Amino acid sequence: MNAVLKIFLSMSFSGSLLILALLFGKQFLKNKISRQWQYYIWLIVVLRLLLPFGTEVSLMGKAYQAVDQAISQTAPLPPQQQFPLNAPESNLAPAVGAEHHNKTVSSPADDVTTAHPLQDIGVLLINQIWLVWLVAALGLLIRKITVYQGFMRYIRAGLTPVSDIERLDKLSIVAERSGIKKPIELCVNPLVSSPLLIGFFRPCIVLPSADIPEKDFRYIILHELTHYKRRDMFYKWLVQITVCLHWFNPLVYLMSREITKACEFSCDEAVLAKMGSGNAQDYGKTLLDAMAAVGRYKENLGAVTLSENKQLLKERLGAIMKFREQSRSVKILTVLLTLCVVLGAAFVGVYSLGPATANAHAASLPGTPLDTTGRPSLSLDVSNAAVNVLAAPRGSKIYAEFNEDVYQVEPRIDGQRDIWSVSISCKTNTNNNAETIKLYIPDIAYGDVTLNVDNGHLTCDLIRSGNIVGNFNMASVFLTLPEGFAGSVDATANSGYFQLISQDDFKNTTVTITDNGSWGEIYRPKNFKESGNLTTFTDGTGANVIQITRKGSGVMGIYTSDAFDTSNFPDDWKDLWQDEWQGKPWEDDWWQNTWQEDDSPEMETIELKGKTYYQVANEAQLRAIGTGKYGMNLNYMQQADISLSAGDWVPIGTWDAPFTGTYNGNGFEITGLTMTDPDAKIIGLFGVAKNAHIYNITLRDYDIASAGKNATNKSVGAVLAIGQGSRSYDNFVYPKEAGASIEDNSSEIERYYKADSLPLFEITFPRLDENAQRTWLEKLYAESDFAFFSVAVRGLGSNSPLLADFTEKAYTDEEMAFFSTLTDRMDEAELELWLDRALEDGNWAFQSMLFDKLNRGEEFDELEEKQQKEWAEAQAAEYQAVGITMDGKDYYYQGQLVNIFLDIRPNKSVYTLNMNPKGTVNIKIVRDTESKITGVAYMTEAEVIELLGDMDDSDDKTGVEIIPVDFKTVAAGETIFLGEYTLSDGDEILYDISAKTGNRMKVFFAKDNQEDVAYWSVNNLRQPGEPLECIADFTVGPPATKPGTYKLYLQAPDGTLGTVRGSVSIVSADAS
Repeated sequence: MNAVLKIFLSMSFSGSLLILALLFGKQFLKNKISRQWQYYIWLIVVLRLLLPFGTEVSLMGKAYQAVDQAISQTAPLPPQQQFPLNAPESNLAPAVGAEHHNKTVSSPADDVTTAHPLQDIGVLLINQIWLVWLVAALGLLIRKITVYQGFMRYIRAGLTPVSDIERLDKLSIVAERSGIKKPIELCVNPLVSSPLLIGFFRPCIVLPSADIPEKDFRYIILHELTHYKRRDMFYKWLVQITVCLHWFNPLVYLMSREITKACEFSCDEAVLAKMGSGNAQDYGKTLLDAMAAVGRYKENLGAVTLSENKQLLKERLGAIMKFREQSRSVKILTVLLTLCVVLGAAFVGVYSLGPATANAHAASLPGTPLDTTGRPSLSLDVSNAAVNVLAAPRGSKIYAEFNEDVYQVEPRIDGQRDIWSVSISCKTNTNNNAETIKLYIPDIAYGDVTLNVDNGHLTCDLIRSGNIVGNFNMASVFLTLPEGFAGSVDATANSGYFQLISQDDFKNTTVTITDNGSWGEIYRPKNFKESGNLTTFTDGTGANVIQITRKGSGVMGIYTSDAFDTSNFPDDWKDLWQDEWQGKPWEDDWWQNTWQEDDSPEMETIELKGKTYYQVANEAQLRAIGTGKYGMNLNYMQQADISLSAGDWVPIGTWDAPFTGTYNGNGFEITGLTMTDPDAKIIGLFGVAKNAHIYNITLRDYDIASAGKNATNKSVGAVLAIGQGSRSYDNFVYPKEAGASIEDNSSEIERYYKADSLPLFEITFPRLDENAQRTWLEKLYAESDFAFFSVAVRGLGSNSPLLADFTEKAYTDEEMAFFSTLTDRMDEAELELWLDRALEDGNWAFQSMLFDKLNRGEEFDELEEKQQKEWAEAQAAEYQAVGITMDGKDYYYQGQLVNIFLDIRPNKSVYTLNMNPKGTVNIKIVRDTESKITGVAYMTEAEVIELLGDMDDSDDKTGVEIIPVDFKTVAAGETIFLGEYTLSDGDEILYDISAKTGNRMKVFFAKDNQEDVAYWSVNNLRQPGEPLECIADFTVGPPATKPGTYKLYLQAPDGTLGTVRGSVSIVSADAS
């Protein structure tokens, strides 16, 4: 019989006991205990029927197992299980074995199958009865859902929304006083007989008529709103799902009816508790009025009605009239009864797939004596199982104790070559390893021994001789070499735990341990010599050769007989060791619940915008980046806060294997990153990254201050140490509070600033007190040092008042760059407030920025288009007033086509210049100091020559370096290096680059190894109907930036760019 059905049947029986207990207790406590308690107490019974929870020691647990065992013994079984051959004469499970020549010994039992063919049918029915249960449950559930949908169509067909404002206002007032914030609809449907509430997520109170007396209306809506607030419809459907799953249990139907009655009783009690017992009579009259129309339809699962049948109405009216506030003694009794029911539900227990059940279903396979006179070869393969290898008490046989419903044990005996093989695997997809397989083999001298363990557990301490070869993948293996061991060991442990104990302290043994693991520890005896990743030891003759290799992530323990005890055992493994040493491995689901989740870094994936992201949710998964199948080129997304354990962090990415993928911190924190190696040269969460994207990381309480003290040319960055063409942004770092004084930190940050070291400045800034931080921010703001100001802002606490102060200052001074980096620290609500202010002030530039940060660029585009249209119309009207008309881009003055049209505003803030060679006149607009047009003047020949001469001179410059840009494509996320250039004070930088296809293009300069901080940056997004261009000019010089050597980059931040052409020009300050 299916194990799930067994559990469900036991849950149904345990729930039935609780149902009977509550029904029996109701006879004595009906009018003494709160009606609401009588309603909600059934939830415990429902949970008992739906969830297989229970205590280790339960009232019915052993009874369920005994019944299951009795059924198994009386049920028809296959013949070979009824008459095992050569079974050991003990209370152990039947033996597992085979003949030397791979033949099964026959017996008279083979004739039983022929004699009783109906036995196979009986076995099939018992094993497949769960399908009958499941089909019936699904059919009943589908029927209930279909009936509910039909009922809803019936109700909604005649719905008419109530338009009486006064009634709607009263509904809103009652809802607000009841603590309901969600809007409640009010409708009328003459097809219903009494008021009811429908809608799980869009609640609607349906009245049979709009002509309801005022007092009755208040009682009705209060009653229905009480149902909604308590989520009674969800409760009713939970009960119906329980009925569907336990369709075979008549007591569950009785429980359903009791819950329906209790629902109305408890709702009446809740309403009277709000209104007071003085209104009980009026409330009862409302019920009677509602009952008068009953009969036109039957109550449905999808609705909660005010009235029921006459018998229930009579009971409800009696309860309403007897309503009284509970006394203190009744409340205490209620608490005690609740505790009793909860404990009863837990202790009644359910069917358990524990060891007792495993033994009751131990597999029974034919066994046969083995030839133990020679030195046979032994091969043991374990997959997804926990195996304890023990000495066979009957000497010359191989057999096992295991649960045949879960595991498969296959022995293969090759008598000609003298090879014994046993393969053990798990049949099911999910295995909690709550039970251990006991494998019994002869305690003799072996030749070659092969141990393969994949995602499982193995304990073995009886191989006294032979050449042992072990391959362990994501496993925990406990191998003990007995005293006098003669042979060799060649073992490879790839992620997991491997423990080797020598009972004679590695006597006459040569040991070599190679550590090729990514993270973890190797615990070894003190007299073993360690050199790099090799550890060696030699004793006596050294004839016994032991070679061990650690790969991947995990822990390895090598112990002598006297050194192995719990005092020096790794803390993370102590509990497991204590269980295993006592012969009880896996009882706490350690492998399934701890190792596989935390230390076996299997990552789930998620698809976002056509990319696959691996989800990082714990330390093991974070450390696994760059190992095994989790390459440096993949996309990762953090899914939870991660607290790192003690021990030095190994940065992700090296010069040989840089991180080239994407890591999205997703707003979660990484806490406790520590690096203390004084010789470390690459220091940070990520070491070396190339063309990577690393963002949205919060690094808290990290400590890297002491790392790299002895190293020269070290690279330090809290999030990223070395980024070759990589982007690291929207990251927040909060170092661990160090013992340094404020004076020490102040002197350190001054030194880092003078050394132009952004990473060290970023690390030290959060350690300053608020006054020192304010002083530095004011200094950097005054000097327009945007790069250092940006990293300083990232180091401010989320509640720092400095954020608000400097945001206000930047807005007032119209410093958009500083304002932008400050608003990066704001949430959506704060950005909305600033956008409202920018709209009120008419601050166009800040509006554009804030709309973009709120991902509402389309709104700004519409606003901009509208304003430009209004401005163009106003400009045309202004020109027309002085005799100038426009036709497209052509200007006309007094009927003549204009050749040169020039309109310069005061202070040259805006100018319009239009040239048409076909024109015959040259004119200019004359404006006063307030920018109002006062007239039109013809341009003199001297003015034309001066204008055209200035235009010719603008392109006739020497000392100009032009960097051509011509790429067929630039891949999404790619950053292209365009060269390294020395910039001086007064130099001009001119960008003129376009892309035929693509969404966004960015051009910028950066200092060496600091690509995450951009200088003279242009980052443009394609607008509808417009080309994608980066056109801008900058002037190099203080206080914004410092002269020096910079690297030029072109980047495709969002999608691939196609046909990218243009140039970047650098004009020296002394160009003629």
